[in-house]
Amino acid sequence: MYTIGITARYDLDKKNIILRETYRKWLKKDFRIKLIIPNDQREYNDILNTCDLLIINGGDDINPTYYHEKNYHSLLEDPIIEQLDLDLIDLFYKAHKPIIGICRGIQIINVYFKGSLIQEIKNYNTMIDHQKNQHHLVINKNTVLGKYFKENIVVNSFHHQCIKEIAPKFNISAISEDGFIEAIEKDNIIGVQWHPELMDDIHKTLFIKMIKALLINHYDKNSQLLQ
Repeated sequence: MYTIGITARYDLDKKNIILRETYRKWLKKDFRIKLIIPNDQREYNDILNTCDLLIINGGDDINPTYYHEKNYHSLLEDPIIEQLDLDLIDLFYKAHKPIIGICRGIQIINVYFKGSLIQEIKNYNTMIDHQKNQHHLVINKNTVLGKYFKENIVVNSFHHQCIKEIAPKFNISAISEDGFIEAIEKDNIIGVQWHPELMDDIHKTLFIKMIKALLINHYDKNSQLLQ
């Protein structure tokens, strides 16, 4: 059974580091789960060695200084959590291990790889409230995501920011009905703007299937290289 590392978050009172129960329930039947908490020394080699895949989950907004903008509409995440995400992306990417970004996760992946963000979607011409509604999106069939999901699907939406300029060498794998980027991917890195762990059972099962395929492809390929 593969082990998945999931980044920690603070609760609403900023007093406890937590893993949301929705993630545990979603993943527990198929994977071992390791909650990754911040380390003051920023040393995570033990996490890299014991986890086969990294999930970066949701949270507050990314500091716009990382993509060279002033803060206009961003409710900033705790700097310790932000540094945790960046350090782990760096480690797993350089080790060529799979990474999944969910909601804030897709945004921090895009920023790490030199992309930028829209700080407030409501400032753009759209009738959709991305903070609390479902909406349709179109999936690019010529992508990893497109192998598992229909071209047109409905997803949940809990965000007020999204990708503006996509990071170099990444592909867009889904776009919302009002034209915003909802999913990106490159090699074995996939980011989605919605929360698959809060979707229906069919969607959650398909997403698990995609994660397993990423893992199997990665570790089979590496084992062949060692032969």
